[in-house]
Amino acid sequence: MDILIPLLIAALAGSVLFWLRARSLQRERQSLQQQLEEQRSATKRIRQQLLEQQSRLQLADQRLLDARDQLAEAGKLASLGQMTAGIAHEIKNPINFVNNFAESSVDITDELSDVLRKYESKPMEFSQHVTPLIEELIINARKIAEHGRRVDRIVQSMLLHSHNRPSEPEPTAVNDFVDQYVTLAFHGMRAQVQDFTVMLEKHYDDQAGVVDLVPQDMARVMLNLLNNAFQSVNDMRLKRRDAGYEPIVRIQTKRKGEQLEISVEDNGGGIDEDLREKIFEPFFTTKQAGVGTGLGLSLSHDIVVDEHAGELRCESVEGGGVRFIVLLPVRQRRVDRSGHNEQGSIMDFG
Repeated sequence: MDILIPLLIAALAGSVLFWLRARSLQRERQSLQQQLEEQRSATKRIRQQLLEQQSRLQLADQRLLDARDQLAEAGKLASLGQMTAGIAHEIKNPINFVNNFAESSVDITDELSDVLRKYESKPMEFSQHVTPLIEELIINARKIAEHGRRVDRIVQSMLLHSHNRPSEPEPTAVNDFVDQYVTLAFHGMRAQVQDFTVMLEKHYDDQAGVVDLVPQDMARVMLNLLNNAFQSVNDMRLKRRDAGYEPIVRIQTKRKGEQLEISVEDNGGGIDEDLREKIFEPFFTTKQAGVGTGLGLSLSHDIVVDEHAGELRCESVEGGGVRFIVLLPVRQRRVDRSGHNEQGSIMDFG
């Protein structure tokens, strides 16, 4: 009996302790479950916030892309306006030639009519007087046709530059193409800056030949690089007005095997080395606020690299200035109607 009572007390104490421990564990379990629910709820809220932020970021990205497209279109219209000014000046020369040769042809025709009446009864003298007049008319007609074709090329360039339809690469005479846009860019700059002057050094490789490219897109690249060069040398000219500075822009084409190199070099203020890594980024510009969109070189890079599988890079020029180099494959891959790639052919002059 004496032993049983302590055992009962010990058993009762053990039961009480076990019950207390169980209650404690249950409270801990409930607390942990509550914390887990709170964490799940917090995680759900965070996930929802992340989804909302992601949605806002996607919307912001889309707006940014839309803004870039709008700025690109505005820049395109601006370059089209600038090119139009150059076209107006450039087209004036061949039109004057056409008018002059047409008027000359009318005068020759009148003279020919007089000769016909005067010498129709004298065959020998008739031939002596008529033949030179006919030859002169033929020369005039050829000159009119030549300058008419020149006007047509200028107008076609403007139409190509203005339309938005995607186009396939087509064989293009590089030297003529480059020189045409050098002239248009120069006259466009002259339309903006009346006293603008620059020495144009043209070095065209006779072996440049014909290269596959999308003319209206590569025209934008040429206009952008040339306009940048003209603006750079003009800014330097204004800064060093009394220092004997002579603005120079060099344009060069060079055939390198299966590649064609086009370079535009100026002796302007140049671009700092730490900035050259950023100049092809969208919206980055070295120009003053409010001047340009910062998309010209970015879009040019996309056209050369993505569209033409080429290379566009920037180099410093010793003594100041910068050189932009466009490297293009002579042949471009096309996609035929069956969806297979086909290799373009190489075409050369001579």
